Amino acid sequence: MSAPSTRGSLIWCPIGRPGARGYTVAVPLIAIALLALLLLAAAGIALTFTLTHLVLTLAVAGLVGWLADLAVPGQLPYGWLGAVVAGLIGGWLGALVIGSVGPAIFGVHILPTFLGAAVLAAGVEVAGKSALRRP
Repeated sequence: MSAPSTRGSLIWCPIGRPGARGYTVAVPLIAIALLALLLLAAAGIALTFTLTHLVLTLAVAGLVGWLADLAVPGQLPYGWLGAVVAGLIGGWLGALVIGSVGPAIFGVHILPTFLGAAVLAAGVEVAGKSALRRP
């Protein structure tokens, strides 16, 4: 078996001595495929960590919102979804007013989030009661 006629091209590279029997391997194509596989794995790992962090942040915000709902008389609308929204908006409001102080769990600062969610829950309760009183 003689060497392939594409010797010297950029696409095919013979393995072994010139003119000897051997396998012809598409080295650049394999390198591109391995690079694409590596990039896909890296993107998957980054996406997993990002999604995990998002889920854990929402869980902590929901827990803090639920605790603020328990501390304020009345009840937030929409159940656990309202608690998560109260925790997220309360965290933003609390950080805006008192800054990022106190311990943080998954990026959620507990003290400002709790205070902001409690103020938000009290505001929702007052707004809900005043809306019910008006005809």
